Amino acid sequence: MPLSSPRPRAEKLAADLTQAIVTGALRPGERLDEHSVALRYGVSRTPVREALKRLAGLHLIELR
Repeated sequence: MPLSSPRPRAEKLAADLTQAIVTGALRPGERLDEHSVALRYGVSRTPVREALKRLAGLHLIELR
């Protein structure tokens, strides 16, 4: 079985997080740390980092 690339997981995670932000499931100012997002969505931290960078590029979140 080939290893799955983190890129498609990052894309799906970015879409899921965007939806959560737009619908208000994630509140403004709510902290999104890599570890808790990875646990919540059942992925490793690599796609989480990629997804968070995408969302920051869209100005949906602020990286600190």
